[in-house]
Amino acid sequence: MHQHMLFGRQLMFDELTNDIVEEPIRYWKTMDDVPEYIKSFILDTVSTRVIYDSSTKQYHCSKCLKLLDEHYYCNNCSKQCRKTISNNSKYVIHTKIKDIKDYEENNKLFVFDIVDGQVLIYVFSVDSNYYNHMIYITYQINKISIEEVYHVTKDGLTSLLTNRLASFDEYSKMDETENYDLLDVFEFLIENSYLYTDNLHMLQYTSLYKYTSIWELKDYFE
Repeated sequence: MHQHMLFGRQLMFDELTNDIVEEPIRYWKTMDDVPEYIKSFILDTVSTRVIYDSSTKQYHCSKCLKLLDEHYYCNNCSKQCRKTISNNSKYVIHTKIKDIKDYEENNKLFVFDIVDGQVLIYVFSVDSNYYNHMIYITYQINKISIEEVYHVTKDGLTSLLTNRLASFDEYSKMDETENYDLLDVFEFLIENSYLYTDNLHMLQYTSLYKYTSIWELKDYFE
């Protein structure tokens, strides 16, 4: 069966019917479709940050709000939070614990996936807060959703949700630069966000990245 791509669709030659058929690219449509290891990455990313209380100058677990020890370990959750490089790090939440119920935050997380040799980028949105009207105990509540799914080609990004192509030429005009490629767009997209890097090596087997070294940038992206 031979196949070609057209704006997020696969034009496939069906040998049984001896005809060209059009099929949508398969992708995770709901959170139920998302693999457990990706869900774990998302939850681990937002819950292994630390909260810095400027009024007490102490660090707290971003999940249960308990005080961390000197190694940023939470004895209550039995988990290791990310060690902070500085208080300006994106892994640090700046808020006063006494005001935590008023805290709300949105994070974006990006995941590459390969489907039938085609490159997809998922954009996950995570809304976090510490308010639960049902009980008094305050703890982190996360609502995760799939915000966007892009099919990546040499020309640009096609949204599989809207079937709209955002060409690299459009990004070039937005940024007033002559040449724009995926790395430029990706850097633009993931600013102040998070990227799942454990599967970047799969990109080397795609025609789009076969002759590039994007998978070698894992440590940089991470």
